[in-house]
Amino acid sequence: MLIKNKIFEIINNKLINDYTHGIFPTINHSKLIKLINSIKPFDLGHDLIRVGPHGDGGYLIPDVLKKIKTCFSPGVGNIYGFENDLLERGIKVFMADGTVEKPILFNKNYEFIKKNLGTYEDDVTTTLNSWMESKQAQDDVLLQMDIEGSEYEVVNSLDELNLKKFKVMIIEFHYFEQVLTKMGYKIIESVMKKILKYFDVVHIHPNNSSGSYKINKVVVPSALEITFLIKELSLKKDRINKLPHKLDSRNISHKDDIFLDKTWI
Repeated sequence: MLIKNKIFEIINNKLINDYTHGIFPTINHSKLIKLINSIKPFDLGHDLIRVGPHGDGGYLIPDVLKKIKTCFSPGVGNIYGFENDLLERGIKVFMADGTVEKPILFNKNYEFIKKNLGTYEDDVTTTLNSWMESKQAQDDVLLQMDIEGSEYEVVNSLDELNLKKFKVMIIEFHYFEQVLTKMGYKIIESVMKKILKYFDVVHIHPNNSSGSYKINKVVVPSALEITFLIKELSLKKDRINKLPHKLDSRNISHKDDIFLDKTWI
């Protein structure tokens, strides 16, 4: 197994440095480091709390929930612990997912639409812009989005006025290893630049459900959860010196955890 892993590491390192043509032309290593540097987490002056269960469906967010009145949660799936915790705190939750039926929760302060998020409107798809506008979203909103790869197009098509209404965003970025390709890098960089105009990164956590890659000793997870805080709520901006956070836990308990290397902090 060690020999196999070493072979893969050599192949991957050569690809990212040398492969510039063909179906999947790759970026150079310096671009990967540049993007990682842009999404390193900071201590923004707020304690982190865990909302939702230990394991999949739970996330670390800054303790600013007193400023949150509503949550938009697309990509509900069959795990509702995060949404249920918010409901118990008196936060109204709007949920959307075209792949499941309406969840049945004890607290009734939620609404559900059986639609997926995208960049257009039809019977099974809606946009985040129109969804927010239909609910008259104000500037006291939290976003928790896990939509299996559609997050890139949804963020890039979101009006900036609506983007700035979120105080906190937790977004799970899927297929993150595509950052190693020129097209993937362009898309991911565009999304991050748009978000980072208005938000700071307060936490990152690799989801261990999809594995990871190691490129020139840099760990690149296939799925990466990022928590953003609107800049106006940042009390300071100090580097952190340790990952994972003490409240982090593996998404899938029976799979090996993914630990980010020092490049990420």
